[in-house]
This record gives sequence, C-alpha cells and structure tokens, in this order.
Amino acid sequence: MKIIFIKTISIILFASLLTSCSTPSVYYNFPGTYFVSPKYVPSSDEAVIKLLEEHKDKTLEELIELSHSLGRGGKYKESYNISKLVLQSNVQDTDIIADTYAFMGVIYRLIGGYEKSKYYSEKARALIEQCEYPSTVAAILFNAGAIYYELSLRDDWKYAQEGIEDLEEALSYYIQYSNTRMQARNTYSFLYAFYFGCPEFFNSEKAADYAYQQLAFGPTADINFDWDDTVNFIAMAYLAGGDWKSAEEFVEMYITRPPIREYYRNALHLFFQTVKGDMDMAKELADSMKRVEPFGSAPFSKTARLFGYPMLGYYSEAIDDTEAAKNYYYEYINSDEGLINANAKFFVDAEERLGMDFSEARTRLMQEIIDGRSISLELAGVEDEAAIALGFV
Repeated sequence: MKIIFIKTISIILFASLLTSCSTPSVYYNFPGTYFVSPKYVPSSDEAVIKLLEEHKDKTLEELIELSHSLGRGGKYKESYNISKLVLQSNVQDTDIIADTYAFMGVIYRLIGGYEKSKYYSEKARALIEQCEYPSTVAAILFNAGAIYYELSLRDDWKYAQEGIEDLEEALSYYIQYSNTRMQARNTYSFLYAFYFGCPEFFNSEKAADYAYQQLAFGPTADINFDWDDTVNFIAMAYLAGGDWKSAEEFVEMYITRPPIREYYRNALHLFFQTVKGDMDMAKELADSMKRVEPFGSAPFSKTARLFGYPMLGYYSEAIDDTEAAKNYYYEYINSDEGLINANAKFFVDAEERLGMDFSEARTRLMQEIIDGRSISLELAGVEDEAAIALGFV
C-alpha cells in the first residue's frame, strides 16, 4: 500500500475546526479544567431543509467541503445534515464513509452530545481495517480518543484506557506518515491531559514528556501555538509528581516570559516553592496573591483568580491551615465559572487528604452527559439512528 496523506477528502480538511475546539490546552487554565463553550442554538428545520435542497445536486467533493466549511463556521446542524447527504450519495469509498462518520462525531462533540459523538466515532472506528489511507485511520483514532476523554472527564474516567490507546496509536501514524504537525500536536495535548488528570493512569513524566513534545514544534503557521501555556503544563506535570528539580527550569522559563500576568506567574511559582519546601518564599507569593481579594476589587476576572486557588489550597495544606485549604478547593470546584475538574487527580487527592466531598460537582459533570442525550441535530420526523442505538427513551 502506498503511504500517502489524501488532501481532498480527509478529516485533515477540518483541522482548523478541531484546533479551536478540540485541543485541551486551548481551554485549560489548570490541567483537568475545561471551560464550557456557550450553549449551541441550532438553526430551524426549515432553514436546514432549504440548504439541503439548494445543494443536493452538488458533487461528492463539494458536499464534503461544504459540510466542513459549515462546521468551521459553527453551523453544526447544517454541517451534520450535509454530511448525511454525503452518506446518502451512494459513495463506495470506505475512507470517505469513515471520515464522514468521524466528522459527524466531531460535530456532536462540539455541541455537548457526547454519547452520540461516541456512537458516530465508533461507527468510523469499525471501518478502520477497510480504510486505505493512514490519514483516515489516524484521524478516526484521534477523534475517538478525544471523545473518550470528554466522556471520561465527566464519568470518572470510564473510557480512559480506550482513549489513551487510541490517541497513542493515532500519534504513531502522525509521527510516521504526516508532513503536517498540527494533528500530532493536538494528540500530544489530549495525551498530556489523560496522564495528568486521570488518577488510574497518572504519570507525571509521561504527561510532561507529551507537553514537551509540543515545544519541539515551536511556533508555526499551521497551528495556534501557545508557548507559555505549554511551558506551564510541563512544570505543572513535574510538580504534581513532586519533582521540583525537573520542574525548575520550566518554572523559571514561565515566570520570566512577559507578558504573562503577575497572578499567573505567582500561582505557578507558589506551587513550585511549596513542593520544593521553601515556605518563606511561598508565604510571600501567597500573600501577594491574597491581596487581590475580594473578587470585586480585582483588576482582572474572577476566573483568572480562581486559577490560583488550587495552588493556594495546596500551600494552605502545607502550613496546616486546613480550613483555608478546604475553602480554596471548594470555591474552585463549586465555582459557577465553568470549571469542571472534580474527577482530576489533583482534586481527588486533595478531597481524600482533607475529607472533603466533591459529589455535587461530580453530579454536575454527569448532568452534562445526561443533558447531551437530549441534543439532536436531526430534522423533525427523521429517525435518529444514534439515539435508537444508544437505547434512549
């Protein structure tokens, strides 16, 4: 089999959609923290039906490009139903069919329909053995791993093993065959998030290594590269594993690179000094962070300050101020700012150490999966295959 990466029909075509919506590092202030996107409001059935009528006679390639273009523009219901036209056009190419199923899974993931996303991702995955191109296989595996991460974060890491295996296999394809770098970088991000956040598979060295691989790319034209965030994640991974010596150069790199806000620099620096055991320096940093309270008088957003609360909680534990530590952790976990990380290892450990109860936050996480079951991109009167397959009532 000739090893090539198809350019016209592959999921690579909607990589810009995935870059802004799929990569964990885009959304994470504290690893394991996800900021929920604004609630999606679908277009009317009438508008979508009109669009389908207008484009039903287009070529297969035109339909695929249109569905991707609509997805990039946030027109998810339109994109999904144009993709169904692709499947209904008597296409015989397995790579196109598998790509289309995977893309439909991506669309559902972007609107929070996680289980339907899983359904379509797994339909694509079932076709891998029949696919000709490594690009198709890699993209299918990447998107399966991504939805397993979204589900796992909300459902106590139920699909972590499957997600890690799929992402690492996808990465092997991207590294070996791809002449683009964005897809590999996105895969590194999800693997970092798994190895940092999942208690069962937590591995600070692997997490740091996957984040470090992103630095090897450097700023490029084809990816939305955030150097500072990645340096921060490497440092955080080492510190979460108690290895302040390995973290030191990355902490120094982060806190000396402008124009990062002082509060963010201090938060990482505080974590570093606390793990290191330099409590005099840690106290100076903690005091400087506390001076921006209360929220209403601070010069930047509540979310920005909440970013430092886990570090302040960890420091408070280290000085035996248990009540302060609990307050910081509870306010962070129960925040209305869209922080949803009660299943991440850092917080699971803190919960166990201090006898806290984050069940309320975990209920909110599970509610996102439950709410997602009611989301449909189907037109009225059209059988919703995914819902039936999942046994929804």
